[in-house]
Amino acid sequence: MAAEGKDKLNAAAAEARYIAQLIREKIDSGLLVTEDGRQRPAQYGDFAVLMRFLSTNGQDYADTLTECGIPAYIDKPYSLFGCYEVNILIAYLKIIDNPLQDIPMIAVLLHPVYGFTADDLADIKAEPQGKFIFNKLRCFLKAQQEHPEKQGALYFKINRFLKDFNDLRRLSVTVAVSKVLDAFFDKTCYLPIMTAAEHGDIRLKNIRKFLGFVQEYEKNGKAGLTEFVRYLNYLEENGTDISVNDTVPSNAVKIMSIHHSKGLEFPVCILAGLNAKGGSDQKDEILCHADWGFGMKIPDRQRMLKFNSLQRNVIELCQNAENMSEAMRVLYVAMTRAKEKLIAVIDYPALAEDSLYKKLNRLAAGITVEEGRLSPYVVERTDSLADWFVLCALVHPSMEQLRLDADGTDLPILPSAETWEYHLVSKLTEKTVRAEDTVSVSAVDAGLSAFLQKRFEETYRFEERIKIPSKVSASALVHTAESDKHIAATRPAFMQEEQMTGAEKGTAMHTFLQYVDFSRLEQDTEQEKQRLVQHGFLTAEQAGVIDTHDIESFLQSPVYADIRQADQVCREYCFTVNLPASVIDPSYPEEEQVILQGAMDCLLMMQDGIVIIDYKTDKIKNAEALAQKYRTQLLLYKEAAGQLFSLPVKKCCIYSIYQSKVIDIDS
Repeated sequence: MAAEGKDKLNAAAAEARYIAQLIREKIDSGLLVTEDGRQRPAQYGDFAVLMRFLSTNGQDYADTLTECGIPAYIDKPYSLFGCYEVNILIAYLKIIDNPLQDIPMIAVLLHPVYGFTADDLADIKAEPQGKFIFNKLRCFLKAQQEHPEKQGALYFKINRFLKDFNDLRRLSVTVAVSKVLDAFFDKTCYLPIMTAAEHGDIRLKNIRKFLGFVQEYEKNGKAGLTEFVRYLNYLEENGTDISVNDTVPSNAVKIMSIHHSKGLEFPVCILAGLNAKGGSDQKDEILCHADWGFGMKIPDRQRMLKFNSLQRNVIELCQNAENMSEAMRVLYVAMTRAKEKLIAVIDYPALAEDSLYKKLNRLAAGITVEEGRLSPYVVERTDSLADWFVLCALVHPSMEQLRLDADGTDLPILPSAETWEYHLVSKLTEKTVRAEDTVSVSAVDAGLSAFLQKRFEETYRFEERIKIPSKVSASALVHTAESDKHIAATRPAFMQEEQMTGAEKGTAMHTFLQYVDFSRLEQDTEQEKQRLVQHGFLTAEQAGVIDTHDIESFLQSPVYADIRQADQVCREYCFTVNLPASVIDPSYPEEEQVILQGAMDCLLMMQDGIVIIDYKTDKIKNAEALAQKYRTQLLLYKEAAGQLFSLPVKKCCIYSIYQSKVIDIDS
């Protein structure tokens, strides 16, 4: 039993670390197990960790045990094609069929069989000739052959790979796929490398399973590589795979679900994850039952709450009883898997040590015995499988220390022939790896140290280009120093009574000009404002701050005359274009590209060109100052329009609402 006051996110890892420590102690103490009537020292393969819900934390337990130096294996089906050792074989077959595929080509090159590094691939990718990696390999090799003095380790790697590749590609034309794989194994050290890797015996079995799959395919009279690769692609596109679940390491702790452990026995069983609920919480709106139909919560709209219907209460009671019965059956299966030793690890992650004693005391206080066993009512009130173990332990003859900790010395004792042991662990030790497992450090290689120091001190030669943004907006370039304080177009309801800010008034005017019907605006300004309010384009507060005098001045301006004469009027025209980075900032290199996004307030399509209009509500009296402030933005709009349309941009201008004036922007 463990208690550390940990949060729930670290509970599984802490419990797994304790299990690793426990297994290590058992191995080091010389625990004996019986095999064929004789005792021998226990091995990792004699231990099994059983969990009710393997999918929840099973992989976390396996990873933590491995990190602690305990070989572990999680017993669940996995994808054969997803295995690294098989995936590399598939990648090799794909590039033999079509070498102009960069992703499988890179996967093969990075495998230890050929030993390419990321730096090697960067050098190959920098080769100016050739579009694909395969073409670049050949061009790089040819260039090195012409200059023998430049040949280095990379040259010999490429030469070896291309020699093997060309031989196997020629062979694939005349022989079956399985023969091509056999030739690949003969030419390379693929099988020894995979066997020497972690869980090498499993990797070797997976390779053999894949070879068996290839041979079964060839029995149908289809032995060509191209057709086989197409078949693999078809399986991949349709999500079809081969599930493998019968490959088990020879000497590793097995982590498996209680359900899959049926019919199996292990010398030592460790039950983990016992904090899982014995019965599930019923919080869904609707509950369904095979016999009782469905029950739902009934809403009370006046009191704004929901309460359970009688039908739902009945179904909830039935489901809780069924879930509890199922949990008991599963727990029985788990407890009968151990041949010699059963260990239940009970972890209360949310409790500190003093709170743990209070929980023990609370469980002990509720114990009642009926007809020589714990009362069903007591069992039903528990929160988890861990509580069931504690209840049973509290009435076990050999659990005197637990009863003292729970302050339950007067509890009834139920007879039992087995001997139980109880250990309370309040803090986990970090030492789970034996001294002989640690790696000794030899003297530092001066040459290697200097090489690494030089590599670490190197700076990226394109460091300045990292500062170039990949995407910018035209308005952001103008308002670089502005914050995001005006994100919302309207205020929340609790702020509506306060006076609108200048920025909010500007937003109201822009919205009005975006959605206004110019024909109706000429007839009656106030009626058009009310129409926009009714249709939800403006709020009443926004309509109230739009000055009728500003609208009348706009209708008398040259800008409005252009709008009425235009062949097409585009309002809030959104665009995305690629521009040279130097257009955004002259300090950026011209060859770099930047994505520019923006929205033009008004774009007019005329017969002789395009007119771009940008509405501004800034209270700036000096027209030249306003033009200078927004010149960059308007010129970017002009650059974007030049890319988007075949017509030339004949005019870019600002219409200042405050000044009631048109301000032309010169190039």
